[in-house]
Amino acid sequence: MKFFTMDYDELNRDSKENGVPSPFERYTRHLESLKDVLSAEVLALAQIQGIDDGLIVRVKHNRAKALLTLVLRCGNFQMGYYDLILTYIGAKLLPRDERVLAHAARTTRDYSRLIFDIEYHELDWIEGGIEHRLLFHEHIWFTIRCRALHWKTISRPNQKLPHSWNRFPGARHASNPERRKFARWIQGHNR
Repeated sequence: MKFFTMDYDELNRDSKENGVPSPFERYTRHLESLKDVLSAEVLALAQIQGIDDGLIVRVKHNRAKALLTLVLRCGNFQMGYYDLILTYIGAKLLPRDERVLAHAARTTRDYSRLIFDIEYHELDWIEGGIEHRLLFHEHIWFTIRCRALHWKTISRPNQKLPHSWNRFPGARHASNPERRKFARWIQGHNR
């Protein structure tokens, strides 16, 4: 993450005390500087409400076509719920990012039994392509790079997720050291 880092709350507090721009203000300025490079559709995604606390509904990655679809259940009781369907064309995921996304997807059982929900997301333009970074409340994040990003929303009656044992079929599995790290992290947070 570039703006909403793990120490976001501390940086935000320090910015108020020291009169320096907050991470949110810096990110807003950064997005304004990208108006000539990012499409209006992508810039609108940066402004959409309700992504925080989003849950992974489904991930589908067609490596041969470099196409990745990520479906998130977003919103809240006050604003209502919706599925945000993100389609990444020319998608590139580093193995580490794919394993993080797969782990987050596989540990989301339903809306009441989950480990990972989204805290912030950032959009950027890096090396001639779009970069979408997503940070979970648990301070674990991943990045997706792509040539084009399209999205749409579908209204949902509630936060309830469809039942699924594997929300990211075909994903790479975490290595044994990564599994142990995730297991230690989960044990520490379930006490």
